[in-house]
Amino acid sequence: MPNLQTIQKGLGFSSYGFSSYGFGSPSIYITSKIPVFITSSGTQGNAASINPTTGDFNVDISNNIQGDNFINQKVILALGTGFNTSVLANFGLDLSSIQTVTENIQLKVNIAVKNALSALVSANQIAINNIIVSQTSIPNRININVQWTNLLTNQQTTTSVV
Repeated sequence: MPNLQTIQKGLGFSSYGFSSYGFGSPSIYITSKIPVFITSSGTQGNAASINPTTGDFNVDISNNIQGDNFINQKVILALGTGFNTSVLANFGLDLSSIQTVTENIQLKVNIAVKNALSALVSANQIAINNIIVSQTSIPNRININVQWTNLLTNQQTTTSVV
């Protein structure tokens, strides 16, 4: 994948020219090595898109990494990373205190999600709109959906915690 811009020059029409001094204008071609991440909607993103379920990059049918907004990716990483399991101190979602589904499950999840996203909220990058906790058909299993707004783009998004 392209990363940085490279200018390759030659003396003449080839990298060394037709003679010791070359012939004509030096040959130059520019290859863009700056990654261009195109989102699934066709616009340009400013970060690579990560699949929150697998942790892999999302790729299109041509095997190019898809793009996304970097704030979206920060939210996905903050909610998809276990607390203190990365090199960043106090980073991630801490659900360790939740062992069973009780009547105060909503409160416990709210606290955990707000702590995980606190750096983004403090930096005025996102606003948390709603945290929805619902039980699944499997005992002691819950679904967590976080509705939030990207304050840089004013886009509202729902991220599911898997």
